[in-house]
Amino acid sequence: MEKASRVLVVDDNIELLSTFAMILGIKGYQVDTATNGLEATQRCQQNVYDVVLMDISMPVMNGIDAARQITRMDPSIKILLMTAYAEDTLVGQIIGERSYTVLQKPLQVKELVECIEQIVVSPLVLLVDDDEALCQTFSKILWKEGFRVAVANSGEEALDLMKRRNYRMAFVDYKLPHMDGLTVTDRFSEINSSMKSVMITAYREQFGARTSEDLNERGLTCLYKPLDMNRLIRLMKEYCVSPAT
Repeated sequence: MEKASRVLVVDDNIELLSTFAMILGIKGYQVDTATNGLEATQRCQQNVYDVVLMDISMPVMNGIDAARQITRMDPSIKILLMTAYAEDTLVGQIIGERSYTVLQKPLQVKELVECIEQIVVSPLVLLVDDDEALCQTFSKILWKEGFRVAVANSGEEALDLMKRRNYRMAFVDYKLPHMDGLTVTDRFSEINSSMKSVMITAYREQFGARTSEDLNERGLTCLYKPLDMNRLIRLMKEYCVSPAT
């Protein structure tokens, strides 16, 4: 039996909190609750959530600060931020940040449930590269395409993320600090043998026959930088279930 997706609902309005938890529980989600941003971050340290539904204006820690802390802990989590104010000054701080969606209260239950359903079926993708500019660009494109994306800048960081979630696909740079890309993908296979890994590199001319043999033995596809994003998206849709739209 497939494990129920896990949702964290965060609001200092206890009545609203209980209502959302009840509705999502009836829909089959595993639901936890918190009454402020600090409590939410503590929950996310203890558990792995697919979605966090969180009010922006709360005591102790507001939703924006909590969302940023949660995203640093788990980059692939999707955070739905709620506000009752048409012009919330806090909202302006996160406009354009890819992990967050802002919802206007009062929420329409049908639309909320549909939004969460789309998120939980979106494939999880891991990008491993020490080029932060590339990671930022790549990540934004994939989030817009409907994929949930986590970024790691080293092999060690990627392995830590792998232990938290079942990723569908990973893109791994061949040259990484401390641990090369082939070693990283070998470790990935030990953790999740069903995940598809793709090697990426800017050093086409340095890929000799031996390296090509190593890739073939592992069944790895290799993409060369600068990445052709159209080809990359096609490849992802070939290996993953179609992302949410």
